[in-house]
Amino acid sequence: FSLWHSFVPLGLASATPIISRILDRAPQVWMQHPVWYMKPIHVLLSLMGVKKIILGSTGHSGREAAELLVDYLRLGYSTVINPDGPNGPAFILKKGILHLSLKSNVPIVPMQFSSSSYRELKTWDRKKFARPFSTIEVKIGEPIHVTSDNFEYAYELLTVKMG
Repeated sequence: FSLWHSFVPLGLASATPIISRILDRAPQVWMQHPVWYMKPIHVLLSLMGVKKIILGSTGHSGREAAELLVDYLRLGYSTVINPDGPNGPAFILKKGILHLSLKSNVPIVPMQFSSSSYRELKTWDRKKFARPFSTIEVKIGEPIHVTSDNFEYAYELLTVKMG
């Protein structure tokens, strides 16, 4: 599953693994930034049922983490990726997600979250936090199968489908 970094409003972050488990019933493996202040998020994800958390991101053992993630995907795990993270630029797709899909032979499912009322932070990703009692809409697109023949087309399609 793939969604932009800013579209994980408070409350939706906890819904993401639940939604993906409902959709495919696969155990979850997530790659997370290894920085110390993310530790509470790692603990929260574990408590919510994410079976394996792989620490790594761009510039922080990201290639090794991605290779391990591919191994888990081949074993039948599912994951959620923010392809413009960890530092942006926002809404610009990094091709790592396409390489993960190609190497694991697992399609990418684009997702969009929106909220009827939210607060937007002045961060690089314009992070949105849903306000209490707001309506949250989840859009799930058709799977995109990445091959060496359609790599650039998949890049464009995923960018469009994620909104």
